[in-house]
Order: sequence, then structure tokens, then C-alpha cells
Amino acid sequence: MKNILITVLLSAAFIHINAADSLKASVEQFISRYDAEIGVAVITGNDTVEINCNRTYPLASVVKFPQALAACDMMQKNGTPLDSVITITKADLHENTYSPMRLLHPEGTETTIDSLLYYSIALSDNNACDKIFNLFASPSETQKYLHEAGLNSFTVSATENDMHLQPSSISQNSASPTDAAMLFKLFADKKLISGKYFNSVLNALKECKTGQDQLRKNLPAGSEILHKTGTGFRDDKGKILAQNDVGWIRLPDGAEYAIAVLITNSAESDSVNSSIIAGISEIVSAYLLKN
Repeated sequence: MKNILITVLLSAAFIHINAADSLKASVEQFISRYDAEIGVAVITGNDTVEINCNRTYPLASVVKFPQALAACDMMQKNGTPLDSVITITKADLHENTYSPMRLLHPEGTETTIDSLLYYSIALSDNNACDKIFNLFASPSETQKYLHEAGLNSFTVSATENDMHLQPSSISQNSASPTDAAMLFKLFADKKLISGKYFNSVLNALKECKTGQDQLRKNLPAGSEILHKTGTGFRDDKGKILAQNDVGWIRLPDGAEYAIAVLITNSAESDSVNSSIIAGISEIVSAYLLKN
């Protein structure tokens, strides 16, 4: 009887490994047709599937998520209320950068910390991001926070303004797909921040307005998604330096997973890059629903 039980357990483990391998093979086959470097990580409760994860990729605006976590961790420890009012001056609102806040308030404004986080995460506002770097968690403090969480592949040393003044500095904010996905899992598991700070970031991730044609596009009806996108510049060869989407998803059947798709050095158009991310997301969700 003991030998039979061992055989059954080994057979189940073998089937499980083969199923994970089939997901990896499906994604690898899908991405092989594109002129781009693509890293993918999928973390479920039991498995991590990694494709081209033995390197780091530029994060672009994905960095606004870990930055917000580092800032909220600091505010939580210091007892800084999220309804504290912050003054945004005209000098804070750099031109020639993506900033819905500047379009609404070109001369400056006053806003709460909670609203500033929403601008940065949900709307991907570059000026809001740099205000958070300036007031609450600098790039080096953000990197320290991530390393203390055990996510050692993260490097964070450039502000949004740095990247706009020198586009090549986008590589100074980078991570492996595995660590990027794991950050979302740790957040969703409430292992990083809590209370009102958790809810503020959660709400902004739920209402992320960018990347509607990426991770979320082909998810089955009834799915829930928290995610943050990031898109960089194109180099002198016309290749985009970053087009990313990272998130946490709950499928209609209750299956939960974190996923990171990081694209760099892509000769494909922005719309094709988005379709790559959407296609990978569809393959993963279909696999998990079936298994």
C-alpha cells in the first residue's frame, strides 16, 4: 500500500510539472515570432513559471508601484495621514512629459497625498511620481525598501525627469520579471503595507487607466485585476526600450496569480507590443482555468 501511495504521489507531481512546462512552452512558442526581448513570470500559489527571467528589464512607469509602496511604508511608520495636503507648484509641473495633473492645473494646485498616489499609479502621472520621490521615498530609499523585502534584482536610481532628460537612464530602474511579479503577490497577500495605505494603493491599481489593451484585454468576464504599466522611449534604431504590464489577477473560478510581462528592444509597433502582452495574458488565464 505504501508503494502504491508513493507511486500515485510521484505520478501527480509529474503531471503537475508537465502541465507547468506546457504553459511555458505555449508562451515561448507565442513570443518566438516577434522581434523583441520578452520576459514573462507567472506566480501561482504552487508554481512559478519563468521565461527569459535570468536578466533584468527596464521598468519605465512600472516603478511607480514599488515607489508608492516604499512611500506608504514610510508614511505608515511615521503616522503621516493620507489626507495631508501637499502643495504642487508650477515648478513641480515639468512640461513635455506625461502629466494629467499639469493639464488640469498648469499653475499648480493643492492635493492630498491620497490623490497624489492616484495620479501617479492610476493615471501614470510623471510629475506626481517625482513629487513622491522628492517628499517621501527617493529612488535610493525605494531600492532599499525593495531589497529589504527580498527583491534584490530591483535597481531604482532615476526619477521620471532624469529619464526625460536622458532617455538611456531608463535602464537605471529595472528588475527581473520574477521579482516584479512577486512584488504584486506580496502586496495582494498584504505582506507589505496595511490599513488605509494598502487601500489607497489597491484602489489606484484597480482603476489603472493605462494599458487597457494589455493584460486585462483578453481576461474572461468576471476577472479582477490590479496592474501597473510602463512604456519607454524608442532608441535611435526605432526599438522601444520598455513596454510592460505587471499585475495580480483573480479569475472567475477563484484562481489567483501574479504576472509580469516586460518587453525591451522591441522593433514591433506599440500596438503589436500591446497585443503580445494581451496574448500572453490570454494563454495564461486559459491554462489556469483549464487546470
